[in-house]
Amino acid sequence: MKNKKKTNKRTKIIIILAAAIILIAAGVGFYFLGKATLGDNGEKGTLTEEGMKNYVEELTELLINGGTKEELIKKIGSENILDTDIMTGKDMYLRQKPDDAIISKYNLDNYVTLGEELATTLENAIKNNFEYKITDVIDNNDFTSVTVAYKTFYYAGYINDLSQVQNDLLTRAGYDLDTVSITDEFQADSYKAKIKAAYLLNNYLDNYRNENENNETIVSFMNDNPTESADEFLSYLMNITGYAYTNFGNLNTQADIDNFLSNFDLTNPLAI
Repeated sequence: MKNKKKTNKRTKIIIILAAAIILIAAGVGFYFLGKATLGDNGEKGTLTEEGMKNYVEELTELLINGGTKEELIKKIGSENILDTDIMTGKDMYLRQKPDDAIISKYNLDNYVTLGEELATTLENAIKNNFEYKITDVIDNNDFTSVTVAYKTFYYAGYINDLSQVQNDLLTRAGYDLDTVSITDEFQADSYKAKIKAAYLLNNYLDNYRNENENNETIVSFMNDNPTESADEFLSYLMNITGYAYTNFGNLNTQADIDNFLSNFDLTNPLAI
């Protein structure tokens, strides 16, 4: 059995997230509603084995079928969700954009339209490449473990490559990403670079299709209580987004990036 892995590759995705989007404000409370959060005795916070299976299924549904960032924060019980972690739905990374004033000021409407098209294509690829099954539930003294077998799109690899291309395009446009100030203009150009990067990668999505690499992970409910298990749910998110696979994309060196971008005319690196 493969245990879940938290790889430091996640921290190597070099991208200035604050420049690309405006964070979605969400009031976070550790409350959980519905049958999946109740034990046989009706006591909040204590789940039956069936309740824990339901909880994992509900979290999986949010991850794959368009849960918002607010919904994910509530279900996971943590705000430590990267914007790049949101794979589907209205808050998915490719749909995150600057505020309306910046869009208007820098004439980004065409980028927003293209971004929506690219997001839909990526979202469908992710959904079509996903399979999972809860294979076991084991009751331990202080926690209960739910084992999940899954096969998922190499989304972590895609995000790595998208970020590498985005940053390279910004560098070609004249930015020093080590010293840049987060101005409105840079937010606009960073968004342009993200959408341009997604456009360049769009015809290569098959490179991130997982044909037959299955994996397993364990989601443990500490004291059978979801409010004590946020780290476990975050680890599950990382598994489902592909961080437990060895495929971290194809553009891992500057030579890789240069070779890929040599296929395109980048006279104006941010233009679409």
